[in-house]
Amino acid sequence: MRESAVVAERSGAAESVHAVLVLEAGVDPSEVIVQANRKLERHQQIRHVSEWPSQSLPRTEGTRKLKRGDVRLWLGNRTRPNTLESQGALASILARFAPGRSLTGETSLDDLTLSSLDRVELMTSLEQRFEMVLPEALFQTASTVADLDRLVSTAQFSVPGTSADLPDWPWSPWARFVRRVSLPTLILPLARLFIRLQVQGLDSLPGHRTVCVFAANHQSHLDGPAILLALPARFRYRLAPAMAREFFDAQAPFQRFQKAMLFGLASLFFGAFPIAKGGTGTREALRHAGTLADKGCSILIFPEGRMTDAGELSRFHPGAALLAAKLRVPLVLVHIEGLHRILHKTSRWPRRGKASVQFGIMIHAEGRDPDQITAELESALQRMREERAGTQTDPP
Repeated sequence: MRESAVVAERSGAAESVHAVLVLEAGVDPSEVIVQANRKLERHQQIRHVSEWPSQSLPRTEGTRKLKRGDVRLWLGNRTRPNTLESQGALASILARFAPGRSLTGETSLDDLTLSSLDRVELMTSLEQRFEMVLPEALFQTASTVADLDRLVSTAQFSVPGTSADLPDWPWSPWARFVRRVSLPTLILPLARLFIRLQVQGLDSLPGHRTVCVFAANHQSHLDGPAILLALPARFRYRLAPAMAREFFDAQAPFQRFQKAMLFGLASLFFGAFPIAKGGTGTREALRHAGTLADKGCSILIFPEGRMTDAGELSRFHPGAALLAAKLRVPLVLVHIEGLHRILHKTSRWPRRGKASVQFGIMIHAEGRDPDQITAELESALQRMREERAGTQTDPP
């Protein structure tokens, strides 16, 4: 990219960010915006992009200051369609998510009150109908119906997205064999050296061969091993924990190597797979989770998205409910207590201590709103925590 300018573009009473780019030959403008938006908060994200028609942006003679007024004037003088270019097909798709609504190009997507699951299904429907790959980061730049129309009808937006590169090898026969041998002989005995574990609520678990999503509060890097210790064999060897993709990001060469090694070990010995925070990568994670579910694997996810400092509960994100609803499998709540005292998130080495894992309510999420389910999970987990505090401070 040679040059860029960012200006505010007004549409009625609303303003959005519009980027004007001068690019090298062969550079995809939409990919530039996707990369930029990954580093921006949602309210800061670039909503529109245009390529400047000449080799340089307009600047003053002496100080070479950008003439933003000329850029805005050029944007304002461009002819734009007043109707949706793909109105029939797009309107038909949107009608399923906004029944009875009269939609125009200026209709805000926020006004449609789409749930997390609705947004995923809308993206999937657009891809199938228009035979395109729509990157999530690019979809999130759309704020109006007209923006969606441009995404599917304008060549500079209709580009293949990057996959999440989620590996399949951790569930290959040889990797399963390694896990089947290493868990009972190495990983779990090592965890028992430090964790004196009390397990409750095993009768809450679904029956044999049932695939489900486990949603647990997050206290420590030992949460995964502790849950594996607590689970019966029918789940223990068919559990795929979700891990934060951002944890494995690194810039320095040695750190990249170190993180790659950790990623490989977590994938091999725990069957873990990465999931990105902040909403990006949701569909890729759903697709991968669906593949795992087809293989008979249950999913472990930590809806808080981060480890707590002192065992307190943080707000749940709807990822677990979204997964369960999309996969049409039961959702099982898991309450963890005491692991932050054994291996705090700032500690390098664990110390021996008491902890508990309690399995709680099982929810059937199919057909329900993920946000409502998430609120129900939060309330149930808080009740479990309060009930435990009312009986004893630590497990015996």
